[in-house]
Amino acid sequence: MMRRKLQRRDSACTRANGTYDRGVKKLLVVLVLAGLGVVVYAKVFRQTPAERTCSKLAALCSADAKDKLDMGECRDGFAEARKMFGDDAVDRAVTCVADSTSCMEAVGCVMGAGMRSFDQLQKGMERGFGSAR
Repeated sequence: MMRRKLQRRDSACTRANGTYDRGVKKLLVVLVLAGLGVVVYAKVFRQTPAERTCSKLAALCSADAKDKLDMGECRDGFAEARKMFGDDAVDRAVTCVADSTSCMEAVGCVMGAGMRSFDQLQKGMERGFGSAR
């Protein structure tokens, strides 16, 4: 009789530990999912417009791992373009690339924004040459 009571206590204890283990496992899964959510938020939603544009260009134009776009160089290029051509030209390129569906369309957006900036540069130079005469 004593043996049965011990067995019952062991089984009750095992049930309590099993419930505890399941609770810890559920908590661990929730923490892992929350961590993944933070990583996705940081990588996708908190990107600057230039980083999103570089990611889109890489996704559209990189066929192999060899052709991978250097994100640091791309970001630096957009920062330099913003200094040279102004916010308006870069914002136009970023908006256009975000809406593009192919690599050629995305490259055309960047080239079009650059050409428009050069057109404005040329007009400014012509005004300057005209007033210097």
